[in-house]
Amino acid sequence: MAEVTHQCGSCHGDLSETYTETIHGKAYTLGYLKAAKCSDCHGAHDIRKIDDPDSHVGFKKVVQTCQKCHPDANRRFTGYLTHATHHDKQKYPILYFTFWS
Repeated sequence: MAEVTHQCGSCHGDLSETYTETIHGKAYTLGYLKAAKCSDCHGAHDIRKIDDPDSHVGFKKVVQTCQKCHPDANRRFTGYLTHATHHDKQKYPILYFTFWS
């Protein structure tokens, strides 16, 4: 968990907090150390903004990135909002109200 909380979480605290609520974060917390961490999806030394054509999680490459662990991943698979949280009413209102109603 050090990567998530220290390396990435020092600048991206909001995302590192919600990581433990994602399927990858839950698996890792329960002891499955092969579960995806930040660098597995976003890269390590070549991290780019999502709208950069060379971003690992941008439209052009996200399917390929997911296929590293999920060989059958396709464009629809990548539509899953990995960091969506029911705590963020502004960004994810449907998720927020569905969870809290």
